[in-house]
Amino acid sequence: MASGYCFNGRAQTIQGRGAILFGMDATVALGQKDMTPGMTHELFHRYHMQFFDFQGSQNYPLWTVLWGEGMAQYVAELLNPAASEADLSHLPAGMVQQVDAKRQELAADFLKRFSSTEELDAKIYFNDIRSKDPFVPPRAGYQLGVLVARELAKRNSIQTMAHWSQKEARPKIQAALEAIAEGRATPR
Repeated sequence: MASGYCFNGRAQTIQGRGAILFGMDATVALGQKDMTPGMTHELFHRYHMQFFDFQGSQNYPLWTVLWGEGMAQYVAELLNPAASEADLSHLPAGMVQQVDAKRQELAADFLKRFSSTEELDAKIYFNDIRSKDPFVPPRAGYQLGVLVARELAKRNSIQTMAHWSQKEARPKIQAALEAIAEGRATPR
């Protein structure tokens, strides 16, 4: 479907039933050619929602979106190791490197907004693929979430992390962001 560039993939509930939607306009704008990583990402959301309650479009605290999207992206990377950055990414081309280069500053900024339910914060970090924010690269929350998942995967299995409730996940995600912000987290 056409999403008005609002999403390239979305797992949600429609009339009480689970659904996965693909926004082909955003997919094309992001330069994606192989849909498998995107489908992996969205299918993981359906699985993850059984354990971790969040809906990215529902005014949930920003950290829950970071975890939901970061875990889905991390799993897509693990299950599609030969995929191109464009096909794996929910970010415009080159944004993975921009986020990685500013990881400490972005983690510190995200921590200030950690519990925010403001639409503007979600737009800046997750929703606007054409964002012109001078500090936060478009959809930076996806890659920042991957960095958090990688940090936590050093001490936890993917299955364990995927099964955390919000209560279990929150302090771990906050600690991982603090480690990234303070430069204590080691890349990959």
